[in-house]
Amino acid sequence: MDFNRPKHARHSDPDLDCLAAAEHELSSKINAYEQFIIEAPRQALQQQEERRTVMPPPDDLDDRKREKSFYEALSRREIRNERRSQARNILLLLLLLAATLSIALWVYSVVQAA
Repeated sequence: MDFNRPKHARHSDPDLDCLAAAEHELSSKINAYEQFIIEAPRQALQQQEERRTVMPPPDDLDDRKREKSFYEALSRREIRNERRSQARNILLLLLLLAATLSIALWVYSVVQAA
């Protein structure tokens, strides 16, 4: 800016106003670039540290979900099959006890008859 000119003359020229605005704009851009240059190494280190410490999502996430649902369904089927097997085993146990009891009664009746 021209400080030697009188105050009323400084504000009267539109070209000077345009130049002053351009100078201010360039000054703010220079300040922004200087801040970027100062902050860039720190930000790069911070981003590198974040990339190093943050684990990426596993590649086999879909496979894991599918396997989990399969084993949950398998577990439900296993429980159902186990209950069915236990019910069948209880029935066989009752039949075995009835057969043993009937044989014991038959032996007792043969011993009583003799």
